[in-house]
Amino acid sequence: MSVDRTPDHDRVLARAGLLGLWLPLVLLAVVVVAQVILLPRMPDPAAVHWGPGGKVDGWGPAWSFPLLTALVGGGIVVLTGVASRAGRKRSGGPLDLRFVSAMNLWLVGFLGSLTLLLVVLQLDLDDASAVAVPFWMILPSLALGILMGALGWFLTPRIEAAGPTASTPDAVALRPGEHAVWLKTAAMSPLAVGLILVAVVSSFAFLAFSLVAAAASPEAWVIGGSTLLLGVLVTVMTVFRVRVDGSGLSVRSAVGWPRVHVPIDEIATVEVVHVNPLGDFGGWGWRFNPGYGQGIVMRTGEALRVTRTNGKKLTVTVDDAATAAALLRGLKDRSRA
Repeated sequence: MSVDRTPDHDRVLARAGLLGLWLPLVLLAVVVVAQVILLPRMPDPAAVHWGPGGKVDGWGPAWSFPLLTALVGGGIVVLTGVASRAGRKRSGGPLDLRFVSAMNLWLVGFLGSLTLLLVVLQLDLDDASAVAVPFWMILPSLALGILMGALGWFLTPRIEAAGPTASTPDAVALRPGEHAVWLKTAAMSPLAVGLILVAVVSSFAFLAFSLVAAAASPEAWVIGGSTLLLGVLVTVMTVFRVRVDGSGLSVRSAVGWPRVHVPIDEIATVEVVHVNPLGDFGGWGWRFNPGYGQGIVMRTGEALRVTRTNGKKLTVTVDDAATAAALLRGLKDRSRA
């Protein structure tokens, strides 16, 4: 499923690249340079971790701040910005890169302003232990991130493709009493697995740094356990089994959970669409988009989309989606005959 390039198509890509990749990187670079310039005025060691009450409970080198800003902020922006555009230059679907622009600009606004604030609060101090950071001091950074994210969302245009964005295969003709089953495995793409591994490794590296800085405080261990649990949950959702039979459409992870089932009598329409994970759903895995509904998104490419009788949608990226759609239509037609 492909589409001819148009001037509007190119303009959307150019603006999305500016707002979702280049502008966030430039802003992050400004923050990092400012932090590096201010390093000589920071105490040694610097405060790098604050407990629930806003009091310092961890110390480290002052260069931790520009390093964190550059690696975490810059790494996420580059990965999401580049990955979202991969395949979009030849996409057959509508261009909707607003989520990427919003996410990256939110990250820059929040992380960049917060780390810079933490640096400024420690300037010219002999002892960083006196720097208190109560929760309310984080709110301006959060508000700035939300504002920048909203601007990124509304300033990034969305256009429909110049060619067809979906197809509806002819229904498979089934005789009364005839049984038919379609089975496929939907596995996450190597690129997506790589991004997840980078995210998990980065999270654990940051966690290790926090544990050391916080002297292995109980709060840090709670954060560590939560991060590990999240990593496990994400990992089990890299492979899904997709089944179409007389009962409808069933999708479950390789370990059996999570899973979703759409009964045949609840299916209103079935179609094959083209999906870009970051551009359409903001990432890989079990996702949700207000316009596209629920998505089990493993890779860029063809996907089976089912719309329920109540209007809710389920999109599953899977090979040979046209056969699955044709069989579902045939089963649906027979059940209503």
